Amino acid sequence: MSFPKHKRFESKTYTDWVKAQPSCISGLPADDPHHIKGRGFGGTVRAPDWAVIPLTRAEHDEFHRVGWRTWEAEYGEQLEHVARTLGRAIEAGILEVVE
Repeated sequence: MSFPKHKRFESKTYTDWVKAQPSCISGLPADDPHHIKGRGFGGTVRAPDWAVIPLTRAEHDEFHRVGWRTWEAEYGEQLEHVARTLGRAIEAGILEVVE
């Protein structure tokens, strides 16, 4: 599945908040907001900033070393981690849901 091309969402405020969260894998302090790869994201264009998850530098390096399929087999689907991260951001008031 791939997503249609749209203007890329960018938010330094959000990515700074994500990298200040504990890693979604180990719970250790995160160093990097990882932009997800595969599943229709990545390639020559970086995924939008809403599609990031907090990882430690070692976890991020491992992701890029082993590839997204191997990483997801070990740690779960990136999109599930994105959904949890977005949920925490909404609960914390970092992202606002407009009705």
